[in-house]
Amino acid sequence: MNKNIRIGGASGFRGDSYRATSQLLKDDSLDFIVYDYLAEITMSIIARARAKKL
Repeated sequence: MNKNIRIGGASGFRGDSYRATSQLLKDDSLDFIVYDYLAEITMSIIARARAKKL
């Protein structure tokens, strides 16, 4: 028997919507929620911004 699985995805990239989790949790049709935290990119953006301030 084939069963469809519905997956909602969100990212943790700097500037992404802070409401993503609450929006996904309200969707009763989702079976799973996955996240992709883009720490490497975010940290390099923060480091570059800090370097410009020095």
